[in-house]
Amino acid sequence: MQYLEQQTVVSFDTCVNDGNVTGSGIDGGGFVGEIASNANMNMTISNSINNGFVSGSANFSGGFIGLISSNTNMTMTISNSTNNGVVTGELEEGGFVGRIIGNTNMTMIISNSINNAIVTGKNNNIGGFVGILYSNTEMTTTISHSTSSGNVTGNGNIGGFVGFISNNVNMTATILNSTNDGNVNGSNWYIGGFVGVIYKNTNLFMTISDIVNNGFVTGSGKNAGGLVGDIINNINMDTTISDSANNGIVTGSYVGGLVGHIDGNTEMSIQFSNSINSGFVTSNEDFVGGFVRLIDSNTNMVIAISNSTNSGKVTGTKGYEGGFVGLFYSNTNMTGSISYSVNSGIITGVDFVGGFVGLISSESDSYSILVDTINSANKGSVSGTEGMACGFVCVDPDYNVNVNTT
Repeated sequence: MQYLEQQTVVSFDTCVNDGNVTGSGIDGGGFVGEIASNANMNMTISNSINNGFVSGSANFSGGFIGLISSNTNMTMTISNSTNNGVVTGELEEGGFVGRIIGNTNMTMIISNSINNAIVTGKNNNIGGFVGILYSNTEMTTTISHSTSSGNVTGNGNIGGFVGFISNNVNMTATILNSTNDGNVNGSNWYIGGFVGVIYKNTNLFMTISDIVNNGFVTGSGKNAGGLVGDIINNINMDTTISDSANNGIVTGSYVGGLVGHIDGNTEMSIQFSNSINSGFVTSNEDFVGGFVRLIDSNTNMVIAISNSTNSGKVTGTKGYEGGFVGLFYSNTNMTGSISYSVNSGIITGVDFVGGFVGLISSESDSYSILVDTINSANKGSVSGTEGMACGFVCVDPDYNVNVNTT
């Protein structure tokens, strides 16, 4: 089925596609190419399988659906379904859905489903389930009790589940009780075991709970993370990561065990609780963290890490390595805490190497940060080959304006 427009109820139940789908333009899907401009639509795909290869020479390919665009009051549910067909294209490919853009009042649910296939794109926004969620308003999206075992590969914004979440307004996004077993590889920026990048959203409430990444995450460019590659330039964002683990090796130029980078956000709260990084985190650059690589240039932010453990080896070659965070830098009105947590991983770097935090730095009166460490323990060895090494937290005596630690 190529195109759905002005439909009300559409259902696929116990369906199988064994045929390959090849397009020379946009919108290729194993079941539906494009769903656009519908009002009050309810669509379900259940107990179904795509075995066909889906490929396009342009954009927006998905194992089930290529493009979902400009719908109003829509509910989309995919349950108990499996994609076995390789998905390839230029831009915005997903194991289930390629691109979701410009919808209003939409609910998207993927549950009890599996992506077994390789998903690859020559360019950006590639995901094991969804390539891109872009410019939607009043949207709720949930992926639960699902697994991706296919490798996901592209240039930038690459995620084991979702590649790119951007420019959405009033969105609630949830990933829970799910596992990524596939390797995630990007030749450039923003690579994550579950989500590549969360960028420039307004009023975003994100919950990540009871998820596990077992796949290798590799980013040759900026910001790779075992769970999320980058969280950047969002306004009014509330994020919870709980009861989750990264067991995969995270390697590249700029890397973190759970999150690569948290940068430029305003009015943000992020909480890590009951979570573990056991994967090796290895970089050929600076700023490396067992949980987060770099936290910088945020305004009015609260970050809390509680009841959590880093047991993974953290290694950098240029400085600022930490068991939990590599570097806090130039944040304004920021409060952070690490409580009831343990680092048992070996932390190795050049300068400013900490069992918990590599460095907390502030260079101006316009910046301010308070970080508390409470009822926690460092049990791992910490070594700097050329400079400062600290059991818990390093603070640069020359750049500590409005820095407070307890």
